[in-house]
Order: sequence, then structure tokens, then C-alpha cells
Amino acid sequence: MKFRFWGVRGSLPCPETPEAVRAKVSTIINRVQSSDLVSPESRERFLAGLPPELFGSIGGNTTCFEVEGSPREILVVDAGTGLRELGTFYESSPSSPKHYHIFFTHFHWDHLQGLPFFQGLFQRGNTISFYSPMKGFEKWVRQQMDEPFFPVPLSVLPARMFFVELDEGPLVIAGTQVRWRSVNHPGSCVCYRFERDGKSLIFSTDTELRVVDFDKSPENLLFYDEVDVLVMDAQYTLDEAIERPDWGHSSSGLAVEFALDFHAKTLYLFHHEPNHDDSRIEEIGRLAQWYADHKRPGGLKVLVAREGRKGHKV
Repeated sequence: MKFRFWGVRGSLPCPETPEAVRAKVSTIINRVQSSDLVSPESRERFLAGLPPELFGSIGGNTTCFEVEGSPREILVVDAGTGLRELGTFYESSPSSPKHYHIFFTHFHWDHLQGLPFFQGLFQRGNTISFYSPMKGFEKWVRQQMDEPFFPVPLSVLPARMFFVELDEGPLVIAGTQVRWRSVNHPGSCVCYRFERDGKSLIFSTDTELRVVDFDKSPENLLFYDEVDVLVMDAQYTLDEAIERPDWGHSSSGLAVEFALDFHAKTLYLFHHEPNHDDSRIEEIGRLAQWYADHKRPGGLKVLVAREGRKGHKV
């Protein structure tokens, strides 16, 4: 099962500042040795050896996640500003009509901001199906594109649109099974579990883990146990999480504990704090891997979610 991150930041978009870019370039220049510049091959080796916080970027878009469907049926979770990037990727050249299936976790702004700029809505022949278990959610989606918030209402765009209120499930789309359940977040939120070809993935953004979430209840075990990939809200450090109870987000340490308790194989830290720069997030990722190895050596692979057109595979 393939998947891709189009937006990984929490709360609001945070593009990299010119100062941050200059700092990266300065640090890279200071590392260069004359032997690194003698040939194209040596230059490539030098670049490949740079840490990800210098040669790369976490990304500054808010939540948008894609999981494998089919060439014409594209499965998406949330419509943060990363949705604009996804639409540009799929609609940049003439092609056959597509059916986008967009699942909402909840309707806070950082999970809706990209919808008005999603090119898929502007292509005649496309179909957009929106999904949520929250009753009456169509009104909320339409309202955020009405005056005075946006000059073009959703109703005038040429793509066909459907709003599907989810019941108990599961749902199967283009060979991928989708299930869902509520998580702890102000105003309510849901996480989604995707299964395809014997592989499983859980996307759990905006989740403040509680003691009850660690219970080995039949419901928890059925949904979480032995998942191949767990994408989990890890917006805060432990100190930040202690200072912000009931804000609806977890720490990287709690995410590791949860992944280990339910025997996940790979954990992606997600919904990054906008006040954390790339270097800070990479350090959080390294510490989270150290903590996982300390608790259970070799028991969990911990990665930092980062934006990019290159996909991942379970």
C-alpha cells in the first residue's frame, strides 16, 4: 500500500523563512572540503551525506494525506493547504477525469484551508466525494467558501460533488478498505484505518492520547493492534504537552508509547508544531527513535513525516 504526505504541519501553514534558508546554505558551505568539489560524483556524495535538516525540508503546508486508490480514484484525508499541491500534481497536464475521495477528520481551519485552491474542483468531468461521520458537515464545507470568507462559492465550480455521511462502515473504495473511530480532540475528530493487500495504515491526526486509549479493550485491539504504519499526532514535546492540557495534541514520547503498546511496525510523527523549525523536528525524531529503542530494542521504526511528491510504501 502506497501513501504520500502533502501537508504535515499543525495549526497553520509555516513556510520556511529566508533567514532559515540562508542559515542552511551557510552551514552547508562551511562543511564543504576541496575534495568534495573535484567531480560531479564527489559533489553528489557530499550532498547525499548531508543531514535531512540541511538538505531538504519538512514542509510548511497543513494537513493533507494521500493513500493508495487507483489511477482514477484518489483517496485523500483532509483539505489543508497541502491539498493545493496534490491538485497541482494530478491536474497539471490534460488527463482523463478523476474521482477524488476526500475524508475529513474534523473541520478546524488547518484541515480546510486548501479546498478553495484545489484544482480538482475546477475541472469539468471530475467527481469529488466528501466523507465524514459528522452529521450535517456539508453545511460547514460550503460555508467556508461563501462570502465574506471567499469570493467563489462551491456551488458554481464545475466538478460534480457529493457529501457522504459515514455510518458504522467499513467502506471499500478502489480496493482499499476504510474504517474510522473517534479520537480525543476539542470539537471531536476521527482517525481512519486503511487496509489493502494485507497491509494496514492508521492516520490519527489531532489526537490527544489519554489513559483510556492505552486500554487493551476488544475495540482498541481490533482497530490499532499490529498495524503496519501508524501516522500519529506528535505536535508537542513532553514539556509542551504538560503545559497545554486539553489542547488536543500529543507528544512524540506518548506517540512512541502508544505505538509500542499496540505493536505498530512503523510510526510517523505528524502534525508538526509550527514553532519548531526543521532542525528541531529532526532532533525530536532522533530522540523518539532512541526512546523506542530504549523501551524495546528493534521493536519500532520511528520516522518524521515530511512533504514530497515521492511516495512511501508499507
